[in-house]
Amino acid sequence: RDYYASRGLGDVYKRQVVWLSPDSLRYQMESLSLEYFVGEAFAGRGLMTEALGAVVPYAFQTLGAPVLSARVLRENKASQRVLEKLGFTREGLLRRAVRCPGGQVHDDVPFSLLRQEWEASQRE
Repeated sequence: RDYYASRGLGDVYKRQVVWLSPDSLRYQMESLSLEYFVGEAFAGRGLMTEALGAVVPYAFQTLGAPVLSARVLRENKASQRVLEKLGFTREGLLRRAVRCPGGQVHDDVPFSLLRQEWEASQRE
């Protein structure tokens, strides 16, 4: 909690937040990273699936991203299911990839969705 406050984000751990940023896993490729966080009070209610379901078309149609990526902590199975519901593909495992504010180290699971995959799913 102090981690977020020190960055001017206050009580972000109590909220639902979604943002897009440059994809740091791809080199010299036009792609965006879909990043998100849902506070415990909002978890398990389908809100993040709904929110990301609105951001994905925006990223592809409005921003013109050819690829969307997302990374999820290995133990966060619920978040992995959200991405899979939206058509993302699991791309592997980044071992010892994230150090959380409390100092814990976690593995990260990268996912991606190509624009042509998303477009095909919209025609079905």
